[in-house]
Amino acid sequence: MESSTVLRRRVPDDQSSPLVAPGTIATGDLFTIDEDGYHYIQGRLSDSIIVNGEKVWLPSVRAAAEAIPGVRRSTSRVHAENGEHRYELDVYVDQPSPALAADIKRTLYRLLLRNERPHRITVRPARTTEWHK
Repeated sequence: MESSTVLRRRVPDDQSSPLVAPGTIATGDLFTIDEDGYHYIQGRLSDSIIVNGEKVWLPSVRAAAEAIPGVRRSTSRVHAENGEHRYELDVYVDQPSPALAADIKRTLYRLLLRNERPHRITVRPARTTEWHK
């Protein structure tokens, strides 16, 4: 969305700016626009989901996975299954193995609350040339 009244303040250097362009802020709002130009809010993009009535903050789950020795990065994918939200976690490591996958799963399950646990954890090889945000 764009506005001449977007709050302007200094964002700490270690945080990404919510401003995507001068006067434009990334709100994450999802909306439709009818033929007359009216906006109808449909929802908001979020990095959290509700699992069994509990809010799960996916950046925290990814941070927990990335704190495990040998894990280079992780990504999450949200999907609906039988009307319920679930998410899968991809964990990228240098040397994938069944033993490492079991250790990652065991460590995450020990760290995360029951509703925070991913529906599926997939251990994938990390490519040293791959770029990610």
